[in-house]
Amino acid sequence: HGMVRYAEWKVEETGANADGVFIKLSLDTQDYPVIEEYFGKAKIALTYILKGNKLTIETRIENKDTKAIPMSLAFHPWFNTPTKSKWQVKIPAHKYWPSENQLSIDKPQDVTGTKFDLREFTSLEERTYDDVLTKLEFKEGRFTAFLYNPQDTTLIEVTQDEVFRHIVLYVPCD
Repeated sequence: HGMVRYAEWKVEETGANADGVFIKLSLDTQDYPVIEEYFGKAKIALTYILKGNKLTIETRIENKDTKAIPMSLAFHPWFNTPTKSKWQVKIPAHKYWPSENQLSIDKPQDVTGTKFDLREFTSLEERTYDDVLTKLEFKEGRFTAFLYNPQDTTLIEVTQDEVFRHIVLYVPCD
């Protein structure tokens, strides 16, 4: 979703170096008048770097306007995890955004004693989520959430830097 989901991104560069295999894409809002109207003039650049089993996404938003621009990017990694009961999640976050119909209805609340307290590995067996967690535990400028299957020891780590201060957890019904 979002205004740039179906936009045509320009391939600026592809290649391989010591950091891995990469592709750099960009989008200039001057090519999308509706985006400029709502958000302002900007250039967005994303560089996807794959090295071994690690994917890194570098993000750059250049403000080309004379005013501050209300713009952000959100990433929605999706992992097919059949048999939800086999999986556990750990998200070191201290608050969540209460919501109804995917809209925030209050300020962030403490996770303690709620289904949002995922600071330790927690089974996804009977749980569903479509929620935003915040007040993340950053260590050395990085935050990591974990998805773990103890039966086959698969561990997926999602790491983000301090620019991304929230994380969305989506777990549908099986």
